[in-house]
Amino acid sequence: MNKIELLDILNSYIVTKQLNDNKLLSGATTNIEQASDKDIVFYFLHENEKAEAALAKRLEFANPGIIITNRDSRIYKKRDRLIVSDFLESQRLIADALYPNHNKLKIVGVTGTNGKTTTVNLAVQLAKQAGKKAFSIGTLGVYDEDKEIYPTPNATTPSYLELRKIIHHFQESYDFIFMEISSHALVQKRLYDQKIVAAGWTSFSQDHLDYHKDIDDYFEAKTLIRDLMEKNEPIYIPFHEKELQKRLKNKKVKYKNIEAKDLNRSSVPASFKPLFNYNNLSLAKTLVTKITGFESFDLEKLKLPKGRFSTYRVGECLFVIDYAHTPDALVNICSSIKEAFPKSKLITVFGCGGDRDRTKRPLMGKAACEYSDVTIVTTDNPRFEDPEKIIEDVIPGLDKNYHLVTKREEAIKKAFDLVEGETIVLIAGKGHEEYQDIMGTKIDFSDFDVVEKIKRGHNV
Repeated sequence: MNKIELLDILNSYIVTKQLNDNKLLSGATTNIEQASDKDIVFYFLHENEKAEAALAKRLEFANPGIIITNRDSRIYKKRDRLIVSDFLESQRLIADALYPNHNKLKIVGVTGTNGKTTTVNLAVQLAKQAGKKAFSIGTLGVYDEDKEIYPTPNATTPSYLELRKIIHHFQESYDFIFMEISSHALVQKRLYDQKIVAAGWTSFSQDHLDYHKDIDDYFEAKTLIRDLMEKNEPIYIPFHEKELQKRLKNKKVKYKNIEAKDLNRSSVPASFKPLFNYNNLSLAKTLVTKITGFESFDLEKLKLPKGRFSTYRVGECLFVIDYAHTPDALVNICSSIKEAFPKSKLITVFGCGGDRDRTKRPLMGKAACEYSDVTIVTTDNPRFEDPEKIIEDVIPGLDKNYHLVTKREEAIKKAFDLVEGETIVLIAGKGHEEYQDIMGTKIDFSDFDVVEKIKRGHNV
């Protein structure tokens, strides 16, 4: 389409416009940095100085064909742009024109504080056993089991437009998407008019209070998943999530427990015996059975995704690399390790993300100290915060045998130096991530690489 044709499509929602030419436009995106001069860019501009500064920086290197946005700004200068009154509906109209959805590809949604990535990954594997082609969208990216099949979106749940592009691309070759749906995505209506055929809720505990005003507001955001479902369909939740059941019952949200009898914990493979992984598996199995009717799964063939209880043996030390980055997730994995390895010493290495919920930092420290023989607090993704200030926020939760080591690679090395006898070293918080986000730049870094160096006997 050309820009005049674009005006015709969005006519009902255009507030103001600036056009310098009538060039052809062949694509659309919400990623302004990667846009070409043939792309329509949808950019939602928040009304604050930080948002305007971020836009100005992005526009230094961007050359979009036209920008469609919710409000005008001097930052746009003389660039071609449309200001629209309905940002999401405008995306839908453009998606319908460029990326039509034939409604062949069905979405299964999974929300929850912890366990979403593992659940959707396992569901993809189980769906294949049921004879269905499936892929997942979430924290890892867009994956067919352990293979990335599409450029990674910039968020756990992609924007509406990016989701429509993914659906358009795969609708003829796959049957199902198993999709992580975050609280941010639900509040921002990133699925908009896309419905889900089944829903699961993995767990609920404190997180993202930098975005939500309190834990009740966070819970309310999660319940919005019901708006994406058929009215009479329940949300499936693990049997052991008693607090979640109570909250859903109080809010009169229809849910269905996955009973323990549906999957015998004593008979699952060893990696799924820890309660949190057992719950993830039981939810994945229930969702796949719900949409396919298949029940005869071979659980021994299942693999956990990278960075979810990934293990390395180095002498008497067993390294465990896991994405656990909330107080509840740390409690779950630490308690499971102590239960599975009662005679082993546990050393936990973790950090807290910058520009995120500060109130959970001491809770993370408390969770680690409660179960660990030694706790090492280090850096995660500091973003625009001072790493040492973040560590200081953790200290009130620490009460025994702890060390503060700012550089993450040095913290992991110190943990290995403290190994005496049979020891588990848990490296928590980053899992699969291959970078550290420092002052707006993603620096190459992988917990796996550091452990590999230790394993090879190299200096870190």
